[in-house]
Amino acid sequence: MSNKDEIRVLAIAIGILDALKQGTINVEFAEKNIFAPKYVKELKEKKCNGEIIKIIEEGCELEDIESLIPQKLANNIEILEKKALELLKMYEF
Repeated sequence: MSNKDEIRVLAIAIGILDALKQGTINVEFAEKNIFAPKYVKELKEKKCNGEIIKIIEEGCELEDIESLIPQKLANNIEILEKKALELLKMYEF
């Protein structure tokens, strides 16, 4: 997977996480668009950066967090967004 593609994945993840944080979209939408096991599998097959894959995998857990411990959802979203932003800083544009 090229750096350009990895940057695109991170940008999408950050945008979706921010929209979740703002309450503009819901977890179901986020899962359908990036935080799903099928996307993790695809990223692994394309040899994506392992740290990006970890972020997407952790995003797959948001639905469980929302249903089991909803008071922790906002914090988990914030943590994932910060991880993605820090990772994005490592790429050159």
